[in-house]
Amino acid sequence: MRAVALTVVFSLIVIVITSGLMITQSFNLSLKAKGLYTLENMLFETVSGLCTVGLTLGITPMLSVSGKILIMIAMFLGRVGPLSIGLIFLKKINSNIEEKIRYPEAAIMIG
Repeated sequence: MRAVALTVVFSLIVIVITSGLMITQSFNLSLKAKGLYTLENMLFETVSGLCTVGLTLGITPMLSVSGKILIMIAMFLGRVGPLSIGLIFLKKINSNIEEKIRYPEAAIMIG
């Protein structure tokens, strides 16, 4: 179940950030003029940022400020982990923590 959850969360993050890059870069004429504005290039940049591998196609400096912010968000989410992010929102907070705490008991011989 964890593997499925991780795959689904990772896929959703990739889709959202790639869509955001496609929308924010649709007005960037420098990328369009050079033919770098393609779905494959934006998808590569997103997955590279999310997996924190350090690879790029060289279009990151030409991204707009909002595009760079999206790549930074992808890098942060990739570093923290998609499953950790998902568990933050899904975890039930139990206010009665004292029931879960157990102290070890041992007979210590002195002397």
